[in-house]
Amino acid sequence: MFLKSPLLIVAVACIGGPSLLAQTTVTTDPVGLTSTSCLGNSDTYLGIPFTRPPEFTGTVQSANANTLTINGAPGWANNQFVYAAGTQSKHYYVLIGNGGATNPKEGHNYAVMSNGSSTLTVDTSLDNLIGVVANTRVTLIPYWTQRQYFLLATPVSPLRLPPALLLTKLSY
Repeated sequence: MFLKSPLLIVAVACIGGPSLLAQTTVTTDPVGLTSTSCLGNSDTYLGIPFTRPPEFTGTVQSANANTLTINGAPGWANNQFVYAAGTQSKHYYVLIGNGGATNPKEGHNYAVMSNGSSTLTVDTSLDNLIGVVANTRVTLIPYWTQRQYFLLATPVSPLRLPPALLLTKLSY
């Protein structure tokens, strides 16, 4: 009985001792940052590779030509997601996710034109919501604007393009 206790202490000291003395430095790349080399003396096109954090994720109760009714009761204020100078500085889009056996609109995004307490009216001038069925996942995301991206103190005209299409031309 007494022999087992010293053996246990020795085993723990042999296994755990070196790790207590070792100093390990770990370095990783920053998360949320990317860098790229640009060719000098040329035109270089750059885009913002990240989307902004979503402000709502939920599912569709029903959809018609240009309006999504959201399941549950999100309790939004009327036009909460509509740009209003001086009071609401963001422009939003809805990203359509998966839903149903097949979803022809998965991955499509639509600019938010207005909203009610549980509805989103979107810009369907170039597309429509045909195929969006009940329980389709939707994500409400603010667009990047020059002001948010470059942290400018004065307002500028927002760029209403999806992040993947937001391009800036730089010349050196």
